[in-house]
Amino acid sequence: DLRPLREVVVFGRNRPRLDELAALAPARVLVVEGEVTRAADIESLATTTVRRFGGVDVLVPAAGLRGAAPLAECTPEFVGEMFAVNFQGALEVVRLFQRQLNSGASIVFLTYGQTSARREGLGPFAASKAALASLAQSLAAELAPRGIRVNCLAPAMMDEFAKEDASAEARCKRRTQRVAETLLFLASDESAGISGQEIAVEVFPA
Repeated sequence: DLRPLREVVVFGRNRPRLDELAALAPARVLVVEGEVTRAADIESLATTTVRRFGGVDVLVPAAGLRGAAPLAECTPEFVGEMFAVNFQGALEVVRLFQRQLNSGASIVFLTYGQTSARREGLGPFAASKAALASLAQSLAAELAPRGIRVNCLAPAMMDEFAKEDASAEARCKRRTQRVAETLLFLASDESAGISGQEIAVEVFPA
């Protein structure tokens, strides 16, 4: 739901999906296509955003890569790719946008719901998200003098909702809605004073 937001910039590599989002509010949504692992693409995102809308009030580095692998397959290449997207990509977005963040701005990272059931093979993914949560605490302290808040939103994992039935579909919808509502809360002035926190979003059986 884009209605609570005045102007929105969406960035990613899936152009058809980006265009779908832009169609919801063409006059208020700017689409920038690119890869979060390419510094030139993020620089273009920052330049294009400032040129179109000026300073930034809310920054959500949401690009994520989730992959599972047994220990024997956790090669440096596999782990490096996971961290390149989930950690370094998010850090680079914040680094290149820091000068464009307005006083009182809110940064929200998407991390990993640690209260979800343990799953085999998610070590590198979980570690990259844990690193991101740790980064958020450090950035919250560094950016506090500018009145900029930094928090994490940790949605429950979706594996338990994978089976195709009406109950699972309903839970997926509730989960998506609650994640969106919590994100909007963290982005708004209603969450003023909340920084350096990781908020878990769970969906329980109806």
